[in-house]
Amino acid sequence: MRSAARWAGLIAGFGMVVVSAGGAQAQAPRPEALESRAVALIANRPDYAGAAKTFHRAAVLRSSEDAQAIADLRLADLLYANAGNLHAAAAAMEGAGDKALTQGDFGAAAEAYANAALIGARADNGRTKLLAHRARWLADQPTVSDAARTLVQQRLRAVPTAP
Repeated sequence: MRSAARWAGLIAGFGMVVVSAGGAQAQAPRPEALESRAVALIANRPDYAGAAKTFHRAAVLRSSEDAQAIADLRLADLLYANAGNLHAAAAAMEGAGDKALTQGDFGAAAEAYANAALIGARADNGRTKLLAHRARWLADQPTVSDAARTLVQQRLRAVPTAP
């Protein structure tokens, strides 16, 4: 089992910048405040499922152009997986792929879809072939680096039902 300190290090490794919310407001919480809350859920009492939901919620509140939404969804994926909810983990990673695709980052989208296919195969969620196909197609785009393409191909080799 991973310790809270390891998760805190993982989050720091993703370059998370958590800004405290400026004063109490009656409006919906800001994504930064939700990220802070998620980090606290990991640090104080390892509640991976709660932290995953909170990171997921923060990502939803961010605009489609905000790259931090992708990082939040990737963290939600890791935390859902650690909590044992592979269906939610695959959905979060697919969401990261969707956000990356919206932002025009084909390499990040391909990687996220490959990861979602790998997790989805383990969860038997029925979307594995579709996600693997998306990942493979995106990885073959000319703007994707050779390193990203190779990474996607390696991940897809581990997916039992990949085309």
